[in-house]
Amino acid sequence: MTRWASIADKLAISEPKIPPEILAAVFSAACESGLALRDAFDVAESVAHNIDADIAREVAEINMRLDYSVNRPRTYAALIEGVNTTLMQRLLENLAGAEQSGEELVTRSRQIFEDLSAQREERVNRRAETYPLIMIVIMVIFFLTPIVVLIGGPLYETLLSVLNSL
Repeated sequence: MTRWASIADKLAISEPKIPPEILAAVFSAACESGLALRDAFDVAESVAHNIDADIAREVAEINMRLDYSVNRPRTYAALIEGVNTTLMQRLLENLAGAEQSGEELVTRSRQIFEDLSAQREERVNRRAETYPLIMIVIMVIFFLTPIVVLIGGPLYETLLSVLNSL
């Protein structure tokens, strides 16, 4: 027998997914707080469970492979080729670059977060540019039509009564 969804099931609000950019912010904050790379990945993995199970698995695998790695540059190259998300790919590229140049991980992770924030702000600005056009359409459809009916209705009725009297 088929079970029909109840009204409560249909109206149940699920928890919204966290955007992947938050993962970059969490990883950056973990690095800035002085955590080691492994610990920063542990924090990112715990947050990734709220984003997506696939991303969480990917973060856990990256953490494990980096932890047991003997040849770090080759491991980074293999991980960069094998990851599915562009965020993790950029993160690994920056981590590999930081280890090769001796640069601090904090500056590289902060750079990723700032780049993602700039991209997000650009997307928001592009979307905000389209809102005036959308609002004009809404005004024409929902506000101008009733105004025309309110003003034109009595005028049309008066015109009909004048034409009928002739």
